Amino acid sequence: MREKLTRAVKCFLYGGYSLDVFRLYADEVVATNWQLLKVLCRMMAGLCVIAIIPVLIIDDIRSLLPEVIALIVICLIAWFVGQWEHIKGKKWPSNGAYLIGFCFSLVIIYFNCTRKTSNATALFCGMQLLMCVYILDYPLRLTLVNAVLSVCYVLSVALSPMHRNVASDTLAVCIFFLVNQAVMQNFTHSRLSQIIGRAELVNQRDTDSLTRLNTRACAERRITAALYTGSKDAAMMLFDLDHFKELNDQLGHRLGDQALQEVARDVQGLFRATDVLCRLGGDEFLIFMQDIPDTALLESRAQLVVQTVQRVMTDEAGRSVAITASLGIAYAQDTGMTFDKLYRRADQAMYHAKGAGGNCFHVWR
Repeated sequence: MREKLTRAVKCFLYGGYSLDVFRLYADEVVATNWQLLKVLCRMMAGLCVIAIIPVLIIDDIRSLLPEVIALIVICLIAWFVGQWEHIKGKKWPSNGAYLIGFCFSLVIIYFNCTRKTSNATALFCGMQLLMCVYILDYPLRLTLVNAVLSVCYVLSVALSPMHRNVASDTLAVCIFFLVNQAVMQNFTHSRLSQIIGRAELVNQRDTDSLTRLNTRACAERRITAALYTGSKDAAMMLFDLDHFKELNDQLGHRLGDQALQEVARDVQGLFRATDVLCRLGGDEFLIFMQDIPDTALLESRAQLVVQTVQRVMTDEAGRSVAITASLGIAYAQDTGMTFDKLYRRADQAMYHAKGAGGNCFHVWR
């Protein structure tokens, strides 16, 4: 029961998702809301400037000096956070939001303790709500920060000699704290739903449904980008399955699909996560590697692919078909190399291997 309750609380605090899911997409949530924070900060800086102008023309400006200083400080902080485009550290967005939140809280607490007519509780509740909407950090941490600020404000209400509505203002702050947590949970859930939805669409678009490898369009984009940036020591391997048509015709498409899945899984285990593996269609596969130390290593890897593909597929009736691979290699050594040019060279090398009887590889010369 205790574990279920703990899971439910964590799920609530992280937008209806598990902590692991939230961590996976937390940086994207922060990046999305960071853009909103910058817009908010620019608006805030403008409003503070507008608020300062009438004060400057008042004769008795000394009595309002603390408010003027507070507005100038908030204006500078908001301008700094909103305008500085070169902040690269991951902690800076959340630190900027906390800095603004703390400054606003201090100003509101000061008004609450020194001004009889200021409606500081409404301002504080609004600020608290705003901080919860702009999720730039883990919600649990933001909850704790808001809880600390709320306690500080309630203490200022209780200790202020000018305050008369201690009970009602304390109740308002507590109610708004709970409301803000619900708003934060819904806002975070909405953000995560959008991001996860986009990620799933991209994954469906770029992943072959049968083998779970990249599609041709995805591989072409990644390889084109690598060639455009002048990737050195790169090569493409292209292979298809010998006797695959016989396998489909004699044993059925179910075993054909099973063979494709097994080949994709086994070959994928031979390469790095940074390498591009793709099913082009039918029984044709593509592999693109970068930063290859030497050609001998690549060719030994190609031989390993050929050996890994070798298998005999057998149906329930005992009929069997042996499948092998014909593999072609093309190196991306020429300047101005394109995907189509590299693909044509690898394709020619693959058909040379197939013409030699299959179950081997050939390098384009």
